[in-house]
Amino acid sequence: MPSLFEIAILIAAGILSGFINALASSGSTVTLPLLLFLGLPPTIANATNRMPIMAGSLMAMYNFNQSKMINWRKALIITIPVVLGTVTGVIIASLLPGKVVGVMITIAVIIAMILILSNVRSLLTKKGLAEPRMRWFHYIVFYFIGLWSGLIVLDAASLILLGLVLGVGFELLHANAIKNYLLFVISFLSVVIFGFEKEMNWTIAFILSAGSIFGAYLGSKFAQRESAKIWIYRILLTIVAVEIVQLVFRVANSK
Repeated sequence: MPSLFEIAILIAAGILSGFINALASSGSTVTLPLLLFLGLPPTIANATNRMPIMAGSLMAMYNFNQSKMINWRKALIITIPVVLGTVTGVIIASLLPGKVVGVMITIAVIIAMILILSNVRSLLTKKGLAEPRMRWFHYIVFYFIGLWSGLIVLDAASLILLGLVLGVGFELLHANAIKNYLLFVISFLSVVIFGFEKEMNWTIAFILSAGSIFGAYLGSKFAQRESAKIWIYRILLTIVAVEIVQLVFRVANSK
């Protein structure tokens, strides 16, 4: 059982993570390193981290749906390749040793840095199509996004936003609403499979989830404003900076 201090830290991290995930992406940048710092093995940390994402994205999805910001017809179509990829990724992740998972987390940080730094301004300024279109290759793209999300959920939301805005043609605010729905689907499947494999620390997962729900409520309310675009931009850039520091720290300590 975590100490009172650890519980307070976990709730605070959950609130921040839920807010960031609902408003932009990569709330796992806060929670996943914390779980590793608290001593959870990489495989357990990777699995446990899915629960607060599921709880927070469910709250955000509810708020976005209430504001009619989710194009459910398109969202359900995109769900198909994402689900197939996620199931594949989670099964692979459950079979991998902890060291491999740790290496993949580092790779996720590097990929996220490259993608966000090279595309975040396009995310901010690109106008959405009047009728966003799913082409055949988008199914392949979202399958691999689901695959990566199942393996390592870190930065999955950034990849989803890139796919929805730069690929399918959604405007950023509506893409962000669909992203939260897809995050719920991804994390729900992950929690079920990891739970079946008994790789979850349920106590920590529920503590983080309590904070994540509250943070996601605040983040999803704020994200419905037009001014939220600039904050999405700022948060993504901040996340990149944090991930760079984490990567440097990890490399330095590995020597």
